[in-house]
Amino acid sequence: MAGACFSWPLSSLMGQRIIIVLGLFLSAFVWLTLILTTSLWVLYLARFTHGMCLNLLSALSTSYMVETADKNSRGWQNGILYVCKSVGLLVPAIATMAGLNWRQTGTLYCVLSLVPIPSLLLLPDSPRWLMTRGRNTDVQKSLKYFRGDNCEIESEYSSIAAQAVMEGPGNICHQTSMLFRAPTRHTMGLLLMMMLIIYFGGSQLVITYLVPILQLTKTSIDPYQISILCFMSRILSAILFVCLTHRLKRKPLIIAGFISTSLSYGMIGLYFILERFEVSGISWMPIAAILIILFSDGCAFPGYHTMEGELLPLSCRTTGILALKCAGGISGVVNNMTYEEMIVALGKDATFLFYGALGAICPFVVMFRFQETHGVALEKLTNNIGQERRTDP
Repeated sequence: MAGACFSWPLSSLMGQRIIIVLGLFLSAFVWLTLILTTSLWVLYLARFTHGMCLNLLSALSTSYMVETADKNSRGWQNGILYVCKSVGLLVPAIATMAGLNWRQTGTLYCVLSLVPIPSLLLLPDSPRWLMTRGRNTDVQKSLKYFRGDNCEIESEYSSIAAQAVMEGPGNICHQTSMLFRAPTRHTMGLLLMMMLIIYFGGSQLVITYLVPILQLTKTSIDPYQISILCFMSRILSAILFVCLTHRLKRKPLIIAGFISTSLSYGMIGLYFILERFEVSGISWMPIAAILIILFSDGCAFPGYHTMEGELLPLSCRTTGILALKCAGGISGVVNNMTYEEMIVALGKDATFLFYGALGAICPFVVMFRFQETHGVALEKLTNNIGQERRTDP
């Protein structure tokens, strides 16, 4: 939450690329502090700051990728980004199994945080952010860099310029006010609802509580070994998304992923019901359900996070994505505060059935309220949304 609020005004002034670089430097410094500190309060402060870095980097990397990629490659480029994030989640589990302590793991991540910085410094800023700052010459240079010298950029440049003129200045106050204007507020409202559901009861719950959930099931297999297998399934499914996104549209993969996640939570709830009646031979059910949830996450979320940026207009895209991350943070905090209490109050079976029922809302929202974004230019998507809202009864 704090990371989203902190980078909100800075991203408008400095652009996504520079804030990402600063965030990586800060992340490396925080890891170094964690490695060297012997004071508990410094440890807490470093963890808090690191949480800010993660949210800042996650939101702005998505926004930067959406705005710089060609309309036909946004999906697979964000898919590769998601594969890298999934590998990042897997590394600590492997390091733990390899016998590394947390300071040694921190040293590894301190080095990894510095690796992308030289490449990012050589890249240009997003052409769409540059247009909001009135830097027209730099927009053309940026487009030529990302599209190649042999590609025609005039039509894309003209559509970006036309949208920037129509939407007004790119300062933080104007960007924030645009979120509350029709038709953006309708799209933003739906995205906020989706983010609250995903972070409260979607696949994020399993990622956060993977080992405790496995311990609840009393499985005889080491939960940490299962966690490695689960995160590997997430990586494989994200790679599958990268391979399929050229051939399939965005919405079918997202809808299939959300449906699978909802049904898998129902499977976990069913396991606890059967366990109460002492049914034997069902120990495979929660492990299979968690594997399906994380596999579905890898198939659905690269496309969904791409769609978040695609559906928001130029003037408030980065601001909107940061607001969504902030809402997700609030939902995650509520989840952390209520998960164990819900287990006690409702029982294990009813709790997971509730999460499954809550997650069942997401595929219907995507199916009936969001348009297909695959292969459509960002400016055309904004115009399409405006036309749809004007014709809604």
